[in-house]
Amino acid sequence: LGQEAINLGTITIVADEGDGLKRALIVSSREELKAGDRLLPRETSPLDPSFFPSTPSSSMRGQIVGLLDNKSKAAQYESIVIDIGARDGLRVGDILSIERAVAPVPDPITKKPVALPATEIGLVLTYRTFEKLSYGVILSLTQPSSKGDVVSAP
Repeated sequence: LGQEAINLGTITIVADEGDGLKRALIVSSREELKAGDRLLPRETSPLDPSFFPSTPSSSMRGQIVGLLDNKSKAAQYESIVIDIGARDGLRVGDILSIERAVAPVPDPITKKPVALPATEIGLVLTYRTFEKLSYGVILSLTQPSSKGDVVSAP
């Protein structure tokens, strides 16, 4: 789907040393900055503040494929990465349900496994969409969410 860049900090260019070299001042850092780290220009406003929460115009189904900061579980108000995006019709402001698959249980008579319906555990609001994936913030949860949980719109 792509590569995720992790924000390690912020620098400010303070002088041009010539031959393409710049002198910079580290303004803030969340982790150690090392040789080989990439510098990207900071976006002035990556989020459009004028969107309205709504349900998607078509049904869609995807999965949570990433949690920020390499966590194993996500809680309310944390961001997640989902594997559906603009090509699927998802827009900024769309609200999706988060569902957890329930393990099959054996039928007491036939002893064959019976698939149970997924359980809705929360809601996610998409705030940034790309062609093949999107970022969302979890609005509500009844239990922690994790990679592999299903996101869907009716």
